[in-house]
Amino acid sequence: MEIRVIGAHNFETRETRHTCFIIDGVIAIDAGSIASGCNLDQLNGLEAILLTHRHFDHVRDLPTIGIATLENGHTIDVYALVETIDTLKKLMDGSLYPDFTRRPSKANPKFKYHDISSGKPWKMLEYDVVAVDMPHAAPTVGYMIKDARDVSFGYTGDTGARLNLLAIEITFSNKNSDRAEQSGHLTPGSFRAEIIAAQSRGANLPNFLVVHRNIKFESEIVEEMWDVASDLNLDVTMGEEDMVVSL
Repeated sequence: MEIRVIGAHNFETRETRHTCFIIDGVIAIDAGSIASGCNLDQLNGLEAILLTHRHFDHVRDLPTIGIATLENGHTIDVYALVETIDTLKKLMDGSLYPDFTRRPSKANPKFKYHDISSGKPWKMLEYDVVAVDMPHAAPTVGYMIKDARDVSFGYTGDTGARLNLLAIEITFSNKNSDRAEQSGHLTPGSFRAEIIAAQSRGANLPNFLVVHRNIKFESEIVEEMWDVASDLNLDVTMGEEDMVVSL
């Protein structure tokens, strides 16, 4: 399994992109910076997009993907919670952006929406996928994806899952713990607490990829995460834009 980190931060600048990934060139997880982080050939290779929730930094590039790949002749399957799909239908209803469920034609749409349920696995292409509920300001899921070789990748807060690599969002530093709690995000301190609890349960912990970092607190987050990794003997890597991880 090849995982390309398109973005590893929580907002886009010249140096950073919204957190999103492409797996094996065909599956995107979130789409906040997929178009701005890919060339046209890479966009044309997408067959499915998994969305965690409806916030703009996770869905923003969907209209651009639709426009850029409109004439390539194949439909992209978009998987999301019903609340997220409802928001997308309002965003792309033909007034501001085209309705890609009817373009280029109703019989051959650019996007086909699939309403998913947390905890209910499904087969997508050659992968087994399951969505996992996550606490956030909007209805949100993470995803666990396993390929035919039984290699697995997750973007979720569930540290008890049997995964090879788990991407975790650490948005704020410890001094912003109140802000993190209010918005449903993690700090190195809250991540430490979750890991200690998981270790006490005897959980099989994966390697961790730290993403969704707020660039304003970057140095603090990195330093605090290295402390957690050292203290708890964890394998932790800081995700970076255009990083490629092979599992």
